[in-house]
Amino acid sequence: MVSGKRLSPIARDEARKANLRRAYFDCRYGQLHVRTAFPGGGGFDERTTLVILHDAGGSSRDLLAWVRELGEDRSVYAPDFPGHGESDGTTAVAGEALPVLGVANAAGIEEGLDSAAAAVFDFCMDLRLRSIHLLAVGAGIEVARRVAAAREGLVARLVEAQSGESTADVRARLDGPG
Repeated sequence: MVSGKRLSPIARDEARKANLRRAYFDCRYGQLHVRTAFPGGGGFDERTTLVILHDAGGSSRDLLAWVRELGEDRSVYAPDFPGHGESDGTTAVAGEALPVLGVANAAGIEEGLDSAAAAVFDFCMDLRLRSIHLLAVGAGIEVARRVAAAREGLVARLVEAQSGESTADVRARLDGPG
């Protein structure tokens, strides 16, 4: 006979909380900073991995509430685009760390969007992610579209959100039909 041990309400709440971490991954532009969250209950989560993309001039820090709350039941990754947050810039090898989005320069915004998408795509390939959900705000939406176009089948769902939108509303769109 197997005897089951019941968890107290406090223990259940602790098991539901996401484990938050920060990590760096190599990409073509140097080090890519990524905030991560995964379910606290142990074992492997069964849900599709979620990648969250920030707006121009922002960073994954702006998305921390979503990372924390959505990470309670799925793996979540929120990279800082090259030159944003704590990631190296696209010209880090030359000693200059420039953000790739939101900067009017000779390279132009199109190159910046492509650079951000390339860094995110490289990250997904390095982790060998077969299928992901993308959640994006602002300029991150265009980056998400480019990531989706980079390899057919990689992005199972793309959800466009507004900065400050409630986690409940975002979760409903991520988990809902369609």
